[in-house]
Amino acid sequence: MKKKIRTSVWKKLRIWFFSGLIVLIPIVATIYLLWLLFSKVDGLLKGVFYKWGSSVGLQPFPGLGFLTIIVIILLVGLFVSNYVGKKLLQMFDRLFTKLPLVNGVYSTIQRISQAFLSGEKAVLKQAVLFEYPRKGMYSIGFITSESWMEAERKTGKRTVNIFLPTTPNPTSGYLLLIPKDDIIPLQISVEEALKLIVSGGSILPPDQMREVQLEKTEYGTEPPAGTAREHT
Repeated sequence: MKKKIRTSVWKKLRIWFFSGLIVLIPIVATIYLLWLLFSKVDGLLKGVFYKWGSSVGLQPFPGLGFLTIIVIILLVGLFVSNYVGKKLLQMFDRLFTKLPLVNGVYSTIQRISQAFLSGEKAVLKQAVLFEYPRKGMYSIGFITSESWMEAERKTGKRTVNIFLPTTPNPTSGYLLLIPKDDIIPLQISVEEALKLIVSGGSILPPDQMREVQLEKTEYGTEPPAGTAREHT
């Protein structure tokens, strides 16, 4: 009897422990990443403020650097929104694009930042399925744009630019040029597809969960050995 009670208590403790981990890990990780980002941004002007503060007898407070950078970004945005700012920006743009070595780096960073920060259109347009890395094996990627004309002339096919993210870090990945006829559009949002990729396939879109649960009800946790599902 005592053994059963100890087993029951131990089982409940394990359930509570792992339930606590499931709840706390995403909360703590999110707070930590936000704090890390805040600390990095706040520390950019830390040396300047401490040097200036010591000279005038003031002690800078935590977050001053972060707030200052936010204000600087807003002021720059305000400045380049008027006529004088736009002309000055065009002048610097022409200068950087004409400098050797600098022009390549500047142009690349400029285009990437405009693509990801511009609110005019989304970078990842649609989630698609395609055969990769071999025939019969499928990967999830995202259409970024139609391919350029030279690629179509060289391949003789109408291709599409596909971004193939890695798991669990979707910020890195590969650019693939795939014939348009070889991609299969998915009826899920980009956000749902990203969750699927980041979780390694464990977080399914809501409308797909019911099918998986029905399959588990039919076969248990997994189909019995030697059982083949009939295809109609």
